[in-house]
Amino acid sequence: MNDPTIDSVAAEIMADQRTQAQKEAALAKAAIAINAAKASQEPELKDQHKFRLFKCTFFDIQFVTRKGKCITFPNGIHITNNPEDIAELEYEISKGHPHIFIDPKMKYVDDTVEGKTLAERDRIREEVRQELMRDMGFTPNPASAQLGGIASSATVAELSGITKAKVDPKILAILKNLPKATG
Repeated sequence: MNDPTIDSVAAEIMADQRTQAQKEAALAKAAIAINAAKASQEPELKDQHKFRLFKCTFFDIQFVTRKGKCITFPNGIHITNNPEDIAELEYEISKGHPHIFIDPKMKYVDDTVEGKTLAERDRIREEVRQELMRDMGFTPNPASAQLGGIASSATVAELSGITKAKVDPKILAILKNLPKATG
């Protein structure tokens, strides 16, 4: 009798997962090789001395390729004309990488532009946008808008409608005549 045991079923599952992972790795390797060949033939990279621009939502991060090469994103930007790097990053983006992306407005950049310059330009653009939003009365934090008129505790009392308590003069005289506690 050939009754399956837990060990034999687990071994079959592990073998199936291993072959599935090998298939996925082979498909990824083939897709990256094909994309690298296409990237090496792009006229913008070949003839016009331009670079591909990749962005990342994190600043100063490293991405490790399947071959073990570290691709850095200083200031959230990576510029390259290496077809293998382009193919690897495009493959990751096509598989839904949550942080690496291509800005459709800036797919190619000149070889004279540096990543730090582009990052600085993006930072300044964001600062100007934030300043314009503040000038138009927009406050990103709704709690700060509600607390905007509070300058002191007197303002808090005034805004809350609480008035100072009135003390009866007879009670005040009795309290003053009580002996002081000694301890």
